[in-house]
Amino acid sequence: MAKVRGFLFNRAYVSDNFRALYTLNYNVNAKRGSQKQAGQLWPLIIDYETKKKELTHEEIVERNQRIRNLSNN
Repeated sequence: MAKVRGFLFNRAYVSDNFRALYTLNYNVNAKRGSQKQAGQLWPLIIDYETKKKELTHEEIVERNQRIRNLSNN
């Protein structure tokens, strides 16, 4: 999962460069009141300032057990 998350963040940072150019091009051609920020046009995972708290192993096991109990009922 760490490799996948790292890959996704890497792709997001590479996409951020293209997004900046796209936003500039969009705002040059947009009317004065309808200009957008980069995150409004193309949101990326690197835009979110509030990160989710990572679960501990015990919390994951407990969550999975609750899900199993609910699906059995």
